[in-house]
Amino acid sequence: ELMNSVGVTHVCFGNHESDVPYESLKQRIGEFKGKWINSNMPEFDPKLPEFDVLSLTDEAGVADARRWGYSGCSLAALTAATTLAPTIARARSAAARRASSR
Repeated sequence: ELMNSVGVTHVCFGNHESDVPYESLKQRIGEFKGKWINSNMPEFDPKLPEFDVLSLTDEAGVADARRWGYSGCSLAALTAATTLAPTIARARSAAARRASSR
């Protein structure tokens, strides 16, 4: 539900899919409204695409001439890391200032 509600469009297998029962994993895959990429579990059934090629547009809908291919990449993690980097840097700086003032 969370990934669907925040607009995640692609996911892939990571390190913890084998932590849940197989039937539960299949159910979650079926519930996801985006595209599930599988580049590292070739024996997994049902078969899932190994990659996806995207044509990107800007906010105005103008197509970008470049094409992007994703295979085994966590876009959510990449986006979160990029988005949160300034916040993490500010928090570290504030903690360092507090520590040096003691």
